[in-house]
Amino acid sequence: MADSYYRQVFSQSCHETKLVWTVHRWWFAVGGPICALLFLSVRKGWHSLMNLGDIAINAAGGAVIVFVGTFIINLFRSPKILDAKLLAEIDGLRKENEAHRATIAAHSVPKFPPKLEEKIRKFVSDHPQSTALFNYLMVNDEWDERQLTFEQDGPELIKSGILKRRVVRTSGPSDLYPDACILWSIASQYQPIISYILYEENQDTRT
Repeated sequence: MADSYYRQVFSQSCHETKLVWTVHRWWFAVGGPICALLFLSVRKGWHSLMNLGDIAINAAGGAVIVFVGTFIINLFRSPKILDAKLLAEIDGLRKENEAHRATIAAHSVPKFPPKLEEKIRKFVSDHPQSTALFNYLMVNDEWDERQLTFEQDGPELIKSGILKRRVVRTSGPSDLYPDACILWSIASQYQPIISYILYEENQDTRT
């Protein structure tokens, strides 16, 4: 891992050095002194110049020193450049991942009739305790009216139109148990919506 990183730093330094030392930069660095020497030789003749070998060695040595210096500077700059590239790549992957998640979520969320869904969500918003009643009804299917009316939000739920009513005849009349028992259950058109809303609440509780 470390060797690979150091190789990347070296490669990045070479790349940055090449970007700096373009043909134009080489001309700016070398062309000025050469033109100055040529101009001097035209004005005062070649005898006024130093030994040509010395000139070539000094020019080449100066260019090498500047080139090596540039490379060393880039060695210190390259880790920061690599880190910036890596962060940009991570950010791009994160945004791509979020886009994929959004696409998956858009396709995975079931589509309910808007008016029915709005009715259920408004009732749950106005009566927060109703989710416990819905949970009970989803598990047990039906609820005796005599018990449901004593539950918080029970009477409002009965009046909401979300439940359907079923009358069960008993074997005989008595003071404690009348001859008819009224049971309430969630109407079939609302069951998928309520089931999904309860699932959403359960997921929110976990997170």
